[in-house]
Amino acid sequence: MNAVDPWGLKWYNDWHYNRNKYNNPVHSVQEAKQKWIELPASKKIYHCMGKGNKNNRKFISPNGMNEAVFHPNPDGTYTPVTREYDPANMQTFNYFSPLWRHGTEPIFHVIFDVLPYWIWGNAPEDPTPWDKRVFGPSSDKCTPCNNGSDLAP
Repeated sequence: MNAVDPWGLKWYNDWHYNRNKYNNPVHSVQEAKQKWIELPASKKIYHCMGKGNKNNRKFISPNGMNEAVFHPNPDGTYTPVTREYDPANMQTFNYFSPLWRHGTEPIFHVIFDVLPYWIWGNAPEDPTPWDKRVFGPSSDKCTPCNNGSDLAP
């Protein structure tokens, strides 16, 4: 702790921003649809921030830790949402799965993955205001995924 970091949280900030070195995303929607789980609108709100992003598609690996997010293009193709493409909606690595079925409770996902996002955003250049990070987008909500289903809690 010091005047620059009065609560001693710099390590936590660094740990949060460096998480994506562990992410191993698929690189196309077609590849994701074969082996990964597409999340419904209620589970992808933090990847639909800002105008024009409500149709983003989010997939997680079977263990729930790796993410892939895709932005639809007018020609029907999809662009992977990386830090360089859109830091507000980028795919991120989860230290803990958001799913119940993988042996950990989602509370660990909230503490170690969601809470740091609420505090610092996805990256230093993430322009998302704090209230939108915590409460999600209000007017330009995500659209349901193709199957429209929701995951069991």
